[in-house]
Amino acid sequence: MVYFVRNRITFNRFLFMTAGDHAAFLRAVNDAAEHAPMRVIAFCMLLQEWSLVLWPHADGDMARFMHRLTTTHAARWNACHMSLGDGHLYHDRYRSFPIQTGTPILTICRYVEQGGARAGYTERPENWRWSSAGYRPNDRDDPVMVLDPGPTPRPDDWESLLASPLTPETLADVEACAKRGRPYGDLIWRERVARELGVESTLRSPGRPRKAK
Repeated sequence: MVYFVRNRITFNRFLFMTAGDHAAFLRAVNDAAEHAPMRVIAFCMLLQEWSLVLWPHADGDMARFMHRLTTTHAARWNACHMSLGDGHLYHDRYRSFPIQTGTPILTICRYVEQGGARAGYTERPENWRWSSAGYRPNDRDDPVMVLDPGPTPRPDDWESLLASPLTPETLADVEACAKRGRPYGDLIWRERVARELGVESTLRSPGRPRKAK
């Protein structure tokens, strides 16, 4: 099963301030994948957060990979920025949700790769270097990210799809899935996967239930 994963820095600090910060995170991703094999389908780094689309090989791979990635990256970031003892680097445990194979995977990859343009860093998603849409190593110190096409490869007109923003309704749905850990896909698939994973509560509207009259 494919997953969307996101994490964010604590307080109002910046996680990625230099090209070196971006490259260091990608090296941490590669290192984690060597420790716990993982297929990376898409990624994007913004000032205060990063997002990944991951395709684990087997049960348990996600937990091992994410533990290695977050602990390694946090330790290296704190050492580089001399912030040891300033508390946790990340705001909370990473947020994730499973994605249905097919169009839903392509929608989430568009969401991730459009991150730089959506944040106003660039007009075109492929011009944001720190995403899978535009990453091109500039020197020999930059890590090489080998992306997996995933179970639903991008179509030939992918660049045109990236140029088309997602609808507000789709954006709201994706954000709700990220916030609540709700499976992303069609209704029948969501309900089945939510039962299998024991996360049926994520399908219900947030808030306290109404009292019976």
